[in-house]
Amino acid sequence: MKISRKIFAITFLISSIAIVGILTLTLARTYATLHDLAQQNLQESTSRETRIIAALFETVKSDLQMLAEQAGRDMNLRTDIGRNEIAESMSILLRRRPAYLGFSLKIPDRMRPLDVYQPDYGAYETKYVLQNLPMQEALTHETTDLWPGRVHFSSVIELDTPNPYRSKLRVMYATIHIATENKHSPDGILTLALDFDALITGFGRPRNDVSFFLSDGDGHYLYRPSFLQDEKNSANEHNIAKEFHVEDQWQHWRRANDPQLYFGDPERKLSVVIERVMLSDPMMGSAARILTVGGIASFSNIEEKIRIYRIQLILIALGVGALVALALAFATLRLTQPIYELTQVADRIAAGERNISSTAVERDDELGLLARAIMHMLNALRDSAKNEEQAALGRMATMVAHDVRNALSSVKINLQMLYAHHAREGQDFTEGCRIALDQISYMECILNDMLDFAHPRTLIMDWVDLDEVIKVATLSMLPEISEKSIGFHLSEERLPKVFGDRTRLIQIFQNLLSNAIQSMNDNGHLSIGIHYILYQSCPAVDITITDDGSGIPDAILGRVFEPFFTTRAKGTGLGLTIVRRIAINHGGDISLEANPKGGTIAHVILPLSPIAADITPDTQA
Repeated sequence: MKISRKIFAITFLISSIAIVGILTLTLARTYATLHDLAQQNLQESTSRETRIIAALFETVKSDLQMLAEQAGRDMNLRTDIGRNEIAESMSILLRRRPAYLGFSLKIPDRMRPLDVYQPDYGAYETKYVLQNLPMQEALTHETTDLWPGRVHFSSVIELDTPNPYRSKLRVMYATIHIATENKHSPDGILTLALDFDALITGFGRPRNDVSFFLSDGDGHYLYRPSFLQDEKNSANEHNIAKEFHVEDQWQHWRRANDPQLYFGDPERKLSVVIERVMLSDPMMGSAARILTVGGIASFSNIEEKIRIYRIQLILIALGVGALVALALAFATLRLTQPIYELTQVADRIAAGERNISSTAVERDDELGLLARAIMHMLNALRDSAKNEEQAALGRMATMVAHDVRNALSSVKINLQMLYAHHAREGQDFTEGCRIALDQISYMECILNDMLDFAHPRTLIMDWVDLDEVIKVATLSMLPEISEKSIGFHLSEERLPKVFGDRTRLIQIFQNLLSNAIQSMNDNGHLSIGIHYILYQSCPAVDITITDDGSGIPDAILGRVFEPFFTTRAKGTGLGLTIVRRIAINHGGDISLEANPKGGTIAHVILPLSPIAADITPDTQA
């Protein structure tokens, strides 16, 4: 399996696991957050409705307590004037409170009670409600020990009425004892009949996805949400505790002081919160009336939101996964392409190729460093191969030069003898012998170059006057300069002394001047200039030899210093190689560049101190 595929597979697997993990965690946290928010909203909404219901009944208590206090202060309660004043107060309350059906004030020593009816209801109907004897007796029994000023409420009773338009009426009775200021006056009982449905008008409207219900202390529904009314649950559909199967929990909550009761129905995905409203004095014990206000929230909506959110997250995850896959594919390709290229380079190097390049060397990352290291290794291999080749050529050149030189010495001696003989006799063979001796001298020069390349001579170092060196080299070239009528210009600036081998430095300038003259036509121009520079952070002199000859083509300019490379019909191609090596051994260098006006400019750089040349005056290289 390719490394690119491995990288892509591993990275994509890790990314996919991370995306799935984040998706799962996000869904879980979102569901928990929505569930908590819904539960908090359910509790807050239920508490708000409970406060509203409690405020309604507190208003009823306040009205009854006000009437009871007024009746207790009236010393003439048994008189018609006193009864009329109380009746007037009752009538005012009845007009303000549409849910009040009527008041009934009973005094033990008077047979006729004081009854005031709600004018919006029929007199017969309200009288029927107020004269509900069973309820009156039950209230009297329940409130026997009730302190004056304390209000007691009955349970909600559904009565049949003679009204054809409203045959059923749900009624709740509120009772309070009256104590007069006159200790000899007997107590009375003030009873208020309430239209329970009119009292709680406005309750039960769903708010913020919460539906509300009312029940009595035993859990019997007094008001149910419509969605619960639609469900058929046999005998349990009228009792909240039985409907949700929380009878034991309900009874424990009634006896405890916990403000709220929580339970739910996992099958129907419902959550329920209930709070109590105390209607009677807690001192009455089990006879005290309470109402329970409950809120019901359905978590089906939350699950629907989560389902939609899950689909959206999956689509987003798929989109992100596709983008990650594309990004990984692109990054893997960008990463492995240079590796593949470097692998091919390494295979070609192992196959023996040396002239190889790689575009990865231009990168600024670790792959660029690796590519440059491989190219450096390749250059080292090339240099090593070149050195081995040059060493082999040097050994061969040494063997050939020694053998040929011995033979040439014998031939040269015999030719010199023949030349001298023919010169004395005045024969015509003199010119032929001279030509032969010139060719032998040329061959000896070639042999000397080969031996000098194979076994460089030891440098004899001393302080050398560069002016004298250039003068000697120029004088040796004067015949050739005159022959071609070349204009020669030498800088008038005096050159400094350098630490080097005088003979080898003369050889450098003779070789460069000779090459320049040979490349020039008649009436050319040749000049030598001087510049002071820093070379390898040390002071040095740059001696330039400028000609206007044929120049060196750009294609071969980088190869002119290679051994045995030449473009001439004659020559070994070792001259520039030898003089550049001499300059390097002096701590300098030689370079060639094209002359913008035509021809070539040769730069000879020599250090001005032995330190720069890595030699000392007392050391000979």
